[in-house]
Amino acid sequence: MPEIDHVVEFDRIGGMLCCECLRFENRGIPYMHIFACLKHQHVEVTPERLVCKRWTKNGKSDFMKSNVDDPSDSDKVLKCRLGMLCVECSRLMDVACKNSSDFVEAMNDIVNTITKLQKRGENSRNGNE
Repeated sequence: MPEIDHVVEFDRIGGMLCCECLRFENRGIPYMHIFACLKHQHVEVTPERLVCKRWTKNGKSDFMKSNVDDPSDSDKVLKCRLGMLCVECSRLMDVACKNSSDFVEAMNDIVNTITKLQKRGENSRNGNE
């Protein structure tokens, strides 16, 4: 409703935003009043406070880490480990593909780690460990 004014308090240094409508505080979703304030203040980067952790790539990492060593449910443990590895591999890919030397280093490390783990698995199956 354009005829209604809303007061938004903005602390540029701390990244704190609060609108008198309290929609962000009550619903957890930044509302247009906050974005209008950011635009008016020429803020080009969304303050971290406005981005819920569950919306990020690493949103599940804390939950998974708390469940990864639960010995009572091996299927759950495997799924958590797989999820954690997928998140970290995605981060690695984002970083490593940006330049040639990082890419080569990451590829070599991955191949070496796979080889090491495969040998370790073969040794434990053969009773050598």
